[in-house]
Amino acid sequence: MSIYMKIILILTPLVVGLITYQLIYISPVILQILMGIFWLWVGYKFSITPGNSIMNFLVGNSLWLIAFLFFILQFVLTTAVLNFFIGKLTVSYMFTFKWLGEKVHLPITHYHPGVELMFSAFIMMLVVFTAGFIFGKSQERFSTNRVFSK
Repeated sequence: MSIYMKIILILTPLVVGLITYQLIYISPVILQILMGIFWLWVGYKFSITPGNSIMNFLVGNSLWLIAFLFFILQFVLTTAVLNFFIGKLTVSYMFTFKWLGEKVHLPITHYHPGVELMFSAFIMMLVVFTAGFIFGKSQERFSTNRVFSK
């Protein structure tokens, strides 16, 4: 997979989040299903990319990690000095996973706070990517074992 393709795949949740957060209303369920399947596939694609598996995982989650760190900085550590632009970008990146984060968060806490809900959405985004990555690695291992067992 080329570096340009990796960049496009990593930036897709941000672009979709910015568009749906600002311009177009899409049902949260439909958006979550589409982006969940897409992000699972992205995790799978990064797992089957040749090279170091740990580096592929980190590259695939690099923008997630940057957005998550800015989110922690903006909304958890220091709420006195909020940067609107950084806050909007971090919320837009995880926006497509807000519905799933809400469905996981609400049964546990029974209340609907903003920061904790966004935190849950970030975690769900990581879980979906990781599931796709693990699935790709297991498929890779399975196909490798079949070749050597003949």
